[in-house]
Amino acid sequence: MGKDKMFDKVEYVNATPNAHARVQTTPGAIGYVGLGFVDASVKAVPVDGITATRKTIASGVYPISRPLFLFTNGYPELGTTLHAYCTFFLTEKGQEIIEAKGFIPLTSY
Repeated sequence: MGKDKMFDKVEYVNATPNAHARVQTTPGAIGYVGLGFVDASVKAVPVDGITATRKTIASGVYPISRPLFLFTNGYPELGTTLHAYCTFFLTEKGQEIIEAKGFIPLTSY
């Protein structure tokens, strides 16, 4: 939005759970949350007739989504705790945890 001023009643929150809670309890509210936070009380908004589903997001058809990135100060040295942490999410167990939390895994094992 650049320097455009948003509506005076816009409420800023600092975390996704807070956005979910405010949308859930405020009639007419909208917010930006990950698919893992979409539930019976907070629904995803269709964009250009495309509904946010695991399939439309994973395929890139749903236009409002983003991947999760882990940033480090250089490539983690092999065998370090940092390397293990960063690569864990790509393992079968890591992908299962991602899916169990309601997010979309990078791959299927």
